Amino acid sequence: PVSVILGSSIVFGIGCESDAGTMASHLCLLTGKPWVNFGVRSYTISQNLIFLLLHQHLLGLVDEIILVVGGTSYTVLYTLPFFDLYSNSHED
Repeated sequence: PVSVILGSSIVFGIGCESDAGTMASHLCLLTGKPWVNFGVRSYTISQNLIFLLLHQHLLGLVDEIILVVGGTSYTVLYTLPFFDLYSNSHED
């Protein structure tokens, strides 16, 4: 079985000099298990999960899934029209 890490740019490895610097590589070293890097630049949580569902047939048995949530998802949420209904910035 493999384990999967999902996320956007940071999981993908932006800023790393090589694959050895990615989260998936570090997890592999720490756990001794294979980790598949499903990081895609600028993806939101929803896009990450859809990406996983579309490619799960290529993975076989999956042992663990880690979802790293970052700024892309927050930015999309913040720009949605209904965000003001849930924020604490309402004026009285």
